[in-house]
Amino acid sequence: MLELLGPNGGKWTLRSFKGTYLTEAPDGCECVTTKEWKKQRPSEYQYWTIEQINDYEIALRGKDKYVSHDLNGKASLADTVGAAEVLTPVKNIGGSWSFKSRWGKWLSDYRPNNFLYFMPENKGCEHWWLESW
Repeated sequence: MLELLGPNGGKWTLRSFKGTYLTEAPDGCECVTTKEWKKQRPSEYQYWTIEQINDYEIALRGKDKYVSHDLNGKASLADTVGAAEVLTPVKNIGGSWSFKSRWGKWLSDYRPNNFLYFMPENKGCEHWWLESW
């Protein structure tokens, strides 16, 4: 847990296996996507803060909202932290991280449309590399 909260106060960008970044959709769709990083003008919606919930669980807070596991298995956004926003971080071999919801599913960049879902297994699509900001 200390590694996630670390010296930068838990402030990270999260890069998927595709090389795109976890992004809080700013257009009111209440969804989480991945988008390319714009070096000259990165999006403020690609910066995340890991907030500790207890000794084993965290929440991912974007600019305005939290990543949430909705009833359809989609990664959506919520204003406050409840059970659907609580995730268990798991460090993978190779240094990446995966995030498991309380419903036993993993935050995933599996879909080709860049909208995120929670999937039943922790494979490559569910691995995220944390980069400080």
